Amino acid sequence: MVYSLLYPNDIAADKDAVAACTGSVGPRTLYHLSLDRSVALFSEDTARNAYFLDVLSKPLTSARAIRCRQDVLGDLLNHPNFRHDFGELYDRFLALRDSHEREKIMLMRNIHNVNGSASAQLLFNLLQSAVQTQKRLLQFLSAFEKLFAEGMAEEKPLSSENLTALAKGFPEAVRSEAFEEFGILCREIEKSDRFSLRVSLTQTGQIGDVDMVSEGDLKVKDIEAPKRFAFFRRGKEEELSTCVRVYESYDAIWEKLRMIPMSSLAEIVDSVSDQLFARFAPAGTELAFYDIAIRYVEVMKAKGAITVYPTFGEGAELTALSDLYLILTHKENQAVISNDASAGDHGSGTILFGENNSGKTVYLRSVGTAQLLGQAGLPVPARGAVLPLHTRLVTQFSEAEKEFERGNDAGRFEQEVRELAAVVDTLKPGSFVLLNETFQTTAYAEGAEGLYHILRFFRENGIRYLLVSHLRQLEPMLDRGAVTVLGTRSGFHIVPDGAEKQ
Repeated sequence: MVYSLLYPNDIAADKDAVAACTGSVGPRTLYHLSLDRSVALFSEDTARNAYFLDVLSKPLTSARAIRCRQDVLGDLLNHPNFRHDFGELYDRFLALRDSHEREKIMLMRNIHNVNGSASAQLLFNLLQSAVQTQKRLLQFLSAFEKLFAEGMAEEKPLSSENLTALAKGFPEAVRSEAFEEFGILCREIEKSDRFSLRVSLTQTGQIGDVDMVSEGDLKVKDIEAPKRFAFFRRGKEEELSTCVRVYESYDAIWEKLRMIPMSSLAEIVDSVSDQLFARFAPAGTELAFYDIAIRYVEVMKAKGAITVYPTFGEGAELTALSDLYLILTHKENQAVISNDASAGDHGSGTILFGENNSGKTVYLRSVGTAQLLGQAGLPVPARGAVLPLHTRLVTQFSEAEKEFERGNDAGRFEQEVRELAAVVDTLKPGSFVLLNETFQTTAYAEGAEGLYHILRFFRENGIRYLLVSHLRQLEPMLDRGAVTVLGTRSGFHIVPDGAEKQ
């Protein structure tokens, strides 16, 4: 079992199961929605920011998986002392994991040394280092067990599915009978620097098995130091346990014989460590997502911005939705205009008409941002939120002006066509497309006709879309029963089409 903080534990270890409950975003979607810049405004930790954005780029498509994340975030927000100690402990735990990985590379290199130049002493040193890692690892598990026991004993105990599973997992690992026996073996290796070897020979005098043994388990017959190995055919049955002592100083083969059992022991110790790290380390890595998520929640609270965890249904219904980037860049949150947003289920479309600098792009960005935050298990900047679950979210923004000479409208239009074709090729039913001023650089009639056929394709293939445009020539072509048409009003307000004229 793999313990996770991002996915339900019963699927976390199954890559196919995780893939089945995650979607994807377009290659420039996070940039178009200013999510990379938004995160940088409240966190300077570039490594954690990158991890957080990577998680956002894999939106969850399972309501159960989203609830798991919401519950974990709630636990961490409600237990700040636990969260601090948990994070510090995991930072050291992951540092031990990284050290273990480096030592394992050295160990494997010496075990499988093709030139035979590795020494038994070096291998033994690496074996003892592996044992030390195993010992520290078990101490960490005990420390986690104690920390979780305290967290579960609080007046309001940890309650999320993922954290309560960890609370049970640590003591199960620490207190298992198998690990107690393994711990005894590790302690024996740790305090010993010399071993007796029992070497079994085949009928042809070749070396068979080589074991590390205690001399108390053997009947040893001393002979004078031989000049070379002497091989004897076994005699009577009662003599089978009798061994002939061979002193290491008498033959160079002693070095190679010592390496055989130490290699096996080292691989066993490393294998056990690998299994424990594989089971518990993912949760520590995933804490980076919650570190940034908590900063987001705290900053929004400090700004006085209203946030809400969305519920999920067939359509979208957002009340008093605000744009995240504007909230973070304005000193006073009251200066940010909020708008309502609604849409039907898959295959439905929304078109927002308006002139330049009327708030269209901000509206589109706020809707896309809310969708990604919600499907990541995070609260969205709105008073109320119901969202559909999308398998893919992509954006296509008109950005061509700076890439062509003034007046080269044909070249800009061709590029937009290529970009949109590339977007369409990645879509499937359940996708959500955000289009910003698509085909704005061509003749109005030509651009409107091209958009009409694209939007019709979306509707016929179960793809939801939001288009912001100033191409009013598109209006007569629309099926008003299948498209929600919006307009802009002074003050950056978004209203049903026509209301801005009232």
